[in-house]
This record gives sequence, structure tokens and C-alpha cells, in this order.
Amino acid sequence: AGADSRSRSVGSSRSDRSATPRRYAMSATADAARALFLQELGAMLYAERRHASDLLPLLLREVGDGDLRSGLEQHLAQTRDQAKELERAFELLGERPRERKNRAFDGLRAEHDTIARRIRADEVLDLFDCSAAVMTEHLEIASYTALVTMARRMGEPEVADLLDDICRQEQATLRRLERTAKQLGGAIATG
Repeated sequence: AGADSRSRSVGSSRSDRSATPRRYAMSATADAARALFLQELGAMLYAERRHASDLLPLLLREVGDGDLRSGLEQHLAQTRDQAKELERAFELLGERPRERKNRAFDGLRAEHDTIARRIRADEVLDLFDCSAAVMTEHLEIASYTALVTMARRMGEPEVADLLDDICRQEQATLRRLERTAKQLGGAIATG
């Protein structure tokens, strides 16, 4: 029953396909792919907006390391711009920007909040916050990589290029965060 209901939710079931003209089945598949793409785009809009309004300001309040703080401040400005770019992606598709709850992002945030409450040493909290940011960047990069692939397959090169630019920004942020995490970890190990 699970496979049949899933098939119907993205177009037509296997039994319906044999009775459906090929043109209709292709259209239903394209419509389902577009709907999925818009959902995932909405999930990233949700995540970027939450980063800018909640998560990054929280991290900035928590961190004491100057390099980490500076990197997070830069990333906050970048994240605000990325949210605007995602809104533009919706517009390029002729759609109204629509957020969709991003459970993966919310899970990382909940995990951060649970653990951060128990950390007493400032240096350890800095390392933990940096590591949490690294995990978030990995999630974003995976999401943007999938969205770029989907946009290209849907024949939306301008949207794909826009999303690829955001992905490259996230990759650069990840590299900076990984360097900072190594420095923070080294300081704790020798301190």
C-alpha cells in the first residue's frame, strides 16, 4: 500500500500508467518533479531565513573567539542575501516564494540547543558552535547540490546557476569553518 500511495502522490500509479496516454503520464511526472523541486526550494528558504533570524544571531551571542565571530558575522550577511536569492529563484519560476518547514535544519538546531546548555567552558562552547555550523553547512551543500541537479533536469538553467552560486558560497564558508574548528580544537588540546 505504501508504494501505491507514494506513486499516486507524484503522478499516477503503475496500474494507471498502462491506461494513460504517454503524453499525460510525462506531463504528470514533470508536474510532480516541479512540485517536489518547489517543496525543497521552500525548505531551503525556511532554513536560510531561520539561519538569519535565529541561529546565527544565537551563535554570535554564544561565541567568544574573534575569528569565529568574524566568520559568523560575514556569514550572517551572506545568509540574508542567500534568502533573497532563493526568493528570486521562485520568481524566475513564476512562483510566489513559499517556505516549507525543514525538519533536518530544525533537528540540528534542537540538537545544538540541547548540548550547548550543558557546556560550561567557553572554549569548548566555541568549538561546539563551530562544529554545529560545519554540520549545518554540510546539510546546506547537500541540499543545494540536489536542487541544482533538479533545476538543470527541469530545463531551468538560470535557476540552476543561481543555486549553484549559493552552493559555492556555502562550500567556501565550510572551508573557513573547518579551518577555524582545527584552530579551536588545537588550542583546547594544548591549553
